[in-house]
Amino acid sequence: MKALILAAGRGSRLTMLPKGESKCMIRVNGYPLLYYHLLRAIELKVDQIVIVIGHAGDIIQKYFGHCFLQVPITYVWQKQLMGPVAAINAASNCLDDDFVLMLADEYFVQSQHMQMLKVFKQAKLFGLCGILEGQAHHSIKKTYAVNYNSEGRIFQLIEKPEETFRMAKGTGLCFFQKELLLYIPYISTHKNRR
Repeated sequence: MKALILAAGRGSRLTMLPKGESKCMIRVNGYPLLYYHLLRAIELKVDQIVIVIGHAGDIIQKYFGHCFLQVPITYVWQKQLMGPVAAINAASNCLDDDFVLMLADEYFVQSQHMQMLKVFKQAKLFGLCGILEGQAHHSIKKTYAVNYNSEGRIFQLIEKPEETFRMAKGTGLCFFQKELLLYIPYISTHKNRR
């Protein structure tokens, strides 16, 4: 299994972020946010970490290098910041195995990543996405909405939705079979990223 970490974004909503700094390099308990995702990848026993970089990517490369706790890191530059689907597509040549997707600007408290991996493998799921229920509409509109049925089967993810239909938002922690990459060309880009 690979780990794909999306770390290309600017963090334009973070007004306290120093100019030229990446939002995933904000310190939490003395370490950049991205550091915690690398630890999570190690716990999941991935054999490669792929980090998609863009804004301030050179700072990320210099800080973490090309190996983390003996697991190789590959960097992929995303020249046009067109959102998560474009970032996944940019890294597709490095993803020859199932992968865990993480958004580098999130911080998880009581992460369920190990339990999610177990369910993903045992049930042989195509994909498994973390969600937070009971969220406010304004919070969902900043990330993505999740539409799912009564059995918990997700059938729609909408990035930065104008309207919300459930009080649930997706987290940046998802597990996918590598075949997801076959569907990337058919996924529409958010209108504000075109």
